[in-house]
Amino acid sequence: MTRIGMILEKKFPPDIRVEKEARALVHAGFDVALLCRASDGQAAREDLKYGLQLYRTGLKPISLLQKVSRRLTLVDEAWLDAIRQFIRDFQPDALHVHDFPLVRTALNIAKEFDLPVIADLHENMPAALLVYRATQPPLQRVKDSIERNYYLWKWHEKKSLPLCERVIVVVPEAAERLPSYGIPSSQISVVSNTEADATFDLQNLDEQVLSLYQDKWIISYIGGVGVHRGINTVIRAMPHLVKQIPNFLFLIVGANLENRYSQQLMQLADKLGVKDHVEMIGWQPFEKVSSYVSISAACLVPHARTEHTETTVPHKLFQYMLAGKPVIVSDVRPLKRIVEETQSGLVFAADNPLSFADKVMTLHKDVELGKKLGENGQKAADGRYSWIHDARRLVEVYEKISERKK
Repeated sequence: MTRIGMILEKKFPPDIRVEKEARALVHAGFDVALLCRASDGQAAREDLKYGLQLYRTGLKPISLLQKVSRRLTLVDEAWLDAIRQFIRDFQPDALHVHDFPLVRTALNIAKEFDLPVIADLHENMPAALLVYRATQPPLQRVKDSIERNYYLWKWHEKKSLPLCERVIVVVPEAAERLPSYGIPSSQISVVSNTEADATFDLQNLDEQVLSLYQDKWIISYIGGVGVHRGINTVIRAMPHLVKQIPNFLFLIVGANLENRYSQQLMQLADKLGVKDHVEMIGWQPFEKVSSYVSISAACLVPHARTEHTETTVPHKLFQYMLAGKPVIVSDVRPLKRIVEETQSGLVFAADNPLSFADKVMTLHKDVELGKKLGENGQKAADGRYSWIHDARRLVEVYEKISERKK
């Protein structure tokens, strides 16, 4: 049995992608363990019910010189020791590294133990760095542009990723940049952020939520907010919408209410005179989120056009589709491709409030169209865009590694 040692820089749980992949590999008969960062109150070793073995590490302090070196080389001395110990304890046959920050470190250790490394790129990390610092205060932005430099990280990708046994990306659009690094297509796999089953339970709903919004016509966005999420485009469209839909409400569910950008969005709504038509709700238990989805006429993925959003797709798109809700998405490439192919929603021009407002009005005027789009999405998310296909591609990566071991 091939033993797969996963590595995650963050704490776990939660991470929906990591969990889905671990479940799929365990179900396929692989022995899977995950090394992650320790969290207060959590055991250093834990075996989860679905078969994933957790190894949590409290990282040793490193010197100032080592911190500077880590910024330049992307090799983390504290993680070197942790991964080395993890390999000795679990004895994996391969290292599966979730996201790019620890790939260089894992490659260094893999040489010592003659292990293949699989780089699972949850996102285009150099592009993500640009997005993440877009809303930071000026001094912090300058500091991050030096310490987490876009061009330096691109250079490290070019040096590191060709050394990996396999590179996994979430959409075909994310794979397009890899050949320029000298990575052949045979070394790239697409494992998307599709869903395994009906994520949202639309049967057992919160009666309080249902009664609170029963007189509203609602569009909703579920998840965190940031410049790249395109929420400002929705708010900028609202003066046009509330004139035509007096009971219109835009629900944002799961935002960090203390976040600087969240507050800027509400200030924008106030400035445009639509604050009474926007409700921003903080984190909610997942079982309660389904109630907000159920009362929505449409669900949104209004991403702004950036290098980052052009190379990724969020879990929420497939969750909305599984819930049978029509989606309204911007025309960044992965979203546009999936929604137009499945006829599961409407596509507007990214960063264009009038284009967005037009799509909302189309759904408001044509209730039957919304139902049909929702049905199409549900069918696609249960079919071609079901997690079962992406899980199969992931399993095939390790079946090939297992075959070579024999």
